Amino acid sequence: MTIRDFFRILITLFCVYILVQVTFYYIPLNAFSLLYSLDIVWSIVSSILLVAVSYLIFKFLTKKVDNIIDWLKLDKGFDNNIIQIGNFNEQKVY
Repeated sequence: MTIRDFFRILITLFCVYILVQVTFYYIPLNAFSLLYSLDIVWSIVSSILLVAVSYLIFKFLTKKVDNIIDWLKLDKGFDNNIIQIGNFNEQKVY
């Protein structure tokens, strides 16, 4: 695995984390706030904006992973371009 592949995996995992947070935390929280809100229109608009911005961040990060790595220069400055994983099994994960 190269350094670039490692950062691709890391950024993709971050994108999945964002998607899970929005799906299981922010959407239900905003749904319950709609029930107790005095200004329903503002709550609906803010909920839609939150989901839309999160979705756009998710799409941007997943589609432009290589551009982000190049822009932040994440794969520069390493002595070796390859990460040696070796024998990777369940015991090493624990």
